[in-house]
Amino acid sequence: MVMTGADDGRVSIHQVSGEASVDLGRHDAAVTSVAFAPDGDSVAGLSLDSTIRIWRATGGSATLLAAAEQGAATTRLTYTPDGRHLALLGG
Repeated sequence: MVMTGADDGRVSIHQVSGEASVDLGRHDAAVTSVAFAPDGDSVAGLSLDSTIRIWRATGGSATLLAAAEQGAATTRLTYTPDGRHLALLGG
C-alpha cells in the first residue's frame, strides 16, 4: 500500500497490486504530509489549510479534524511508535 497527498487536497491509498485506489477524503488546500498509524488502521494528513485530518484506512468520513498551528516551516507529520500521538515536524 502507498498513500499519497495531492495539491488538490485529496488523500488516497493505492494498492501496489494494481487494485483500485481509495480516495479517503479532501483537505481544503494542498496536502504537505501523510502518515499511516503503526497499526495500519488509520491515516493522517497535514494540509496548508492548517488542519490535520485522520481517516480510517478503509475509507469513509474523517474521524478527526484538528487545527494545526502550522507555520511556514511545519511540513511533516508522523505518528509516535505507539500510535497514540502525532508529531508535527518542520525544517
